Amino acid sequence: MKKAVDFAIKNWRPLVLAYAIIAVVVFVCILLFFWFGWKETEREKELWPDFEFDYPDESGWRKACVICLSLFVALGCAVLWPGIPLIISGGVLLVWIAERFPGLFGNMLEIDPDEPEDPDAD
Repeated sequence: MKKAVDFAIKNWRPLVLAYAIIAVVVFVCILLFFWFGWKETEREKELWPDFEFDYPDESGWRKACVICLSLFVALGCAVLWPGIPLIISGGVLLVWIAERFPGLFGNMLEIDPDEPEDPDAD
């Protein structure tokens, strides 16, 4: 433990610089993701105007809210980027355990209510 602390104290500037660079990259990637999603939604509305989508009417304050929310989410992802892979891998592990041992989590898998139950299953 002492070696790790000594390493962190001696090399704090490169570690902070690497963290900041990766945070900026994550911030830009998340903003690009939201921007491309917004543009794709606009394109779908133009291509298929006859379909009844639940798109809200476009007003200035709605766009401002979407932009502020996108910035907030991107900033949170940029600051917490080391934890995001841990959260995703934890979710994948949880799903794997739930599929492998369905009784452990109270049978969280979806059951179709229209499907008749198997009388032989005990």
